[in-house]
Amino acid sequence: MTSRLNKILSSASDTIFVSVEDKTITGWIHVFAALRLESDSFAEICGLVVKEEFRNKGIGKELVKASEN
Repeated sequence: MTSRLNKILSSASDTIFVSVEDKTITGWIHVFAALRLESDSFAEICGLVVKEEFRNKGIGKELVKASEN
């Protein structure tokens, strides 16, 4: 996991946003820029996790919004 995370963090096409509340990680999203010859570039969500006790509070929606920007 650490090796994969380090590769993602050093990649120019990958971005990770983390949601934190009171020093607790409540969720994260991993997005990467996809470049394809046959289509315009686009962003793809590779992973989106919200900790169970923090679900239904709009955290996932905010993480997606952050990645869209």
